[in-house]
Amino acid sequence: MDKHRILIVEDNFVFAVKLEKNIIEWGHQVVGICETGQSVLDFLKTKTPTLILMDINLKGNMNGVKTANQIKDKGIPIVFITGRSDEKTYEDIKGTSVISYLVKPFDLLTLRGTLDFNPYLNLENQDEDFLFIKRNKELVKVKTTDISYIKSDRNYCDIFVGEKVYFVKTSLIKLMEKIQGKSLVKIQRAYVVNLKSIEGLLLSENMVKIGDQLLPIGRKYKKNFLERIEDYRL
Repeated sequence: MDKHRILIVEDNFVFAVKLEKNIIEWGHQVVGICETGQSVLDFLKTKTPTLILMDINLKGNMNGVKTANQIKDKGIPIVFITGRSDEKTYEDIKGTSVISYLVKPFDLLTLRGTLDFNPYLNLENQDEDFLFIKRNKELVKVKTTDISYIKSDRNYCDIFVGEKVYFVKTSLIKLMEKIQGKSLVKIQRAYVVNLKSIEGLLLSENMVKIGDQLLPIGRKYKKNFLERIEDYRL
């Protein structure tokens, strides 16, 4: 079973601590506890969890749904927890990175099963995801692991796969919503790279080398990018 780095977003501190205790007992890591949407945005500037456990009712001017919409370009899976079971709340979470929805009070074994058995949280298999891309009159299957990098130009994206380039009419945000791949990381507003395809880093020049291409690392993305590659550094 894969172990997850989980961010708990819950404004009930007692309940958050209870969740933390159980999650750690199940063998996962809790990387932080946030009470507000803004604190989530601040947290994700420096750290990247593999999962967010998000309450919908939060303190401040951003509830869980608004917070999720603010961070959906990061592609972090979200398990929503809420005391509300109405249809509107359920509809509101569509379009976010939600992979499960638990209504309080829920049995802790239900949460454990969500963490252990949900296919979208299988870190080992996330990179086996694929897309079908239309090319002329054919739909071409492209594996996430084969993508070298993606370049965006507003509502269009070029997906580079080895020597091939696939042009798709969609924004980078919408494209990343469809792709589940732990090795894909955004390095600049218009660029996403596959960590496995990187051949070198020119840190003094803020550039990533993939093949004969040098791709820019944006200042606001650099810290997160370096954190993502930390496990591979010697």
